[in-house]
Amino acid sequence: MISLIKHSLSQLWLLFGFSPNHDKSSMFLCGVESDIKTQLFDVLDYKERKLSIKHLGIPLITTITFLDYLILVDHIMVKAIGWMNHTFICE
Repeated sequence: MISLIKHSLSQLWLLFGFSPNHDKSSMFLCGVESDIKTQLFDVLDYKERKLSIKHLGIPLITTITFLDYLILVDHIMVKAIGWMNHTFICE
């Protein structure tokens, strides 16, 4: 499977007339077994990067756990308390 991926990429490179710059190229993988991931990086010579997309401190890529919801609730509570304090001070 890895050799098929490498062959397909080389065909694309030939078709478009360019090759990747391995110093500037990275791979983002999710849900790939560690042995396959190792083979991919060995054969394709790319760096692994982590995609960290968060909204309100909660990662959107991974499975959200109960603790992640607690972080969200804490953020909301801090904002709400800040708004309440601001309202009382301004009156």
